[in-house]
Amino acid sequence: MKTFFKIILIFFCIALLQFCNAQEKEYTRFYNSLNPKLQNIAETKSQFYNQEFSKFYNILKDNNITINMFAYDSKMANSKDNYILRIYFTDHKTNSYAIDNNYQFPRISITFKNKIPFEIERLTREYHGEWNNEMFQFFSNMIIEKIDFYGINGVSSADRKAR
Repeated sequence: MKTFFKIILIFFCIALLQFCNAQEKEYTRFYNSLNPKLQNIAETKSQFYNQEFSKFYNILKDNNITINMFAYDSKMANSKDNYILRIYFTDHKTNSYAIDNNYQFPRISITFKNKIPFEIERLTREYHGEWNNEMFQFFSNMIIEKIDFYGINGVSSADRKAR
């Protein structure tokens, strides 16, 4: 009977190890397919300054880059005036996996010239921070002041600086 439990335990450990390896390969494959596209766009990001968000969004779409999640933020701590849109290309679960394993996860921080309307709070709650066409319409005419790319310096890179 003890042998049976040992065999079951060994089988479980092997299956868990295989699952972890598959998850790592899947994330690395995703990262390596997305990262070069983001690096190319990061090189030309200044051409979108003083332009509407829709122009930048169309470049993402033209490169087959899909926004999955979004968040908003203020320029100053403790301010209720939000100017920053953060866009993510993965869901929360994948972001957590990357963080837990010290991997980079690509994201973009877009600062707008004007304050993001307060309606963003309702839309974020309504859509649970998931990007959709209504969110695109909401931001489409807002003028970009600055764009920062994070997490595009290599999947295992310790360099977390913005580009």
